[in-house]
Amino acid sequence: RSELNVGTQKMIRKGYAEGTNENHCSAWKDFVRVCELYGWQSFPASEQTLCNYTYHVFESTSIQGSTMDNRLDGIRATHVKMGYKLVIKFDAMPQLGLQRRTFRKERPEKQKEKRALTADIMEQLLQRLNGAKRDQQMMRALLAFAYGGMLRVSEYAYGKGTVNRPRVRNITEMSNERLVYQFNHSKTNQTKRAERVVMCCRCPRICAVHEVAAMLSMRRNKSRGEPLFQMSDGHCPTIEDVNSIVKKLAAECGIPREEVSSHGMRAEAITDALAAGIADSVVQVMSRHKSADSMAPYKKFTSAMLGGIMQRAYR
Repeated sequence: RSELNVGTQKMIRKGYAEGTNENHCSAWKDFVRVCELYGWQSFPASEQTLCNYTYHVFESTSIQGSTMDNRLDGIRATHVKMGYKLVIKFDAMPQLGLQRRTFRKERPEKQKEKRALTADIMEQLLQRLNGAKRDQQMMRALLAFAYGGMLRVSEYAYGKGTVNRPRVRNITEMSNERLVYQFNHSKTNQTKRAERVVMCCRCPRICAVHEVAAMLSMRRNKSRGEPLFQMSDGHCPTIEDVNSIVKKLAAECGIPREEVSSHGMRAEAITDALAAGIADSVVQVMSRHKSADSMAPYKKFTSAMLGGIMQRAYR
């Protein structure tokens, strides 16, 4: 084995291959295995190696384009963590580009886009939770927090598959007007640089500021090292718990469980902000997208939204 391959094995054993989640670690290990099989240099990887690996995967498996994206993200995450800037040029991978287009155009029925959780629907979900009960107020705060901060579920849930597990200390500022949540790890942040999410008071609508304040006022232990979201029995909600409660509350409101997921809160929060006339550049900072183009899929305004926008414009 070459010295680089030996170094790669040490990276895996020491845990350097772990990116933002276990899926990235798994993707990296599979990449190293294939590189050793064919004698390719896995670290640092060249564009040709990535092309060869992409072709190998598509020839030997029946995965979809999004799964291949996740594998490449895992490879990129490891390189970034070790100080290498790895740029993956999808244009140089025709088969991957074709697969991505096919996946988006002919998405399987079970992978159809979920229903957007609009502000009206979110209010209905929160009404199903009794704020006078500690655990239910915790869930009210968690859902409002996710919506108000345009957060991915992996950024506020706990357990396997999460990239950030919020603690009380991550709330760096809190007043009647705003709440500032700061963390150092997210799906798109491999360098662990500080990220800031600012949530403002939206009373009497969904308000993360006052829902979180009400939750903390009901807790006895509010030390800075404690989990921000925690049940009375000490259990912290996982990704599965969040999805389960969202589906359960949606079903109680007459919405089929299979049509909703936790990501609907982030997606609709971004759409609502854009429809409200907030500049794309501001929304991009809030949602932490890498580019304005990546927000294009969120510009799916309903008829009611478009009517409201036009009505305000003509007044």
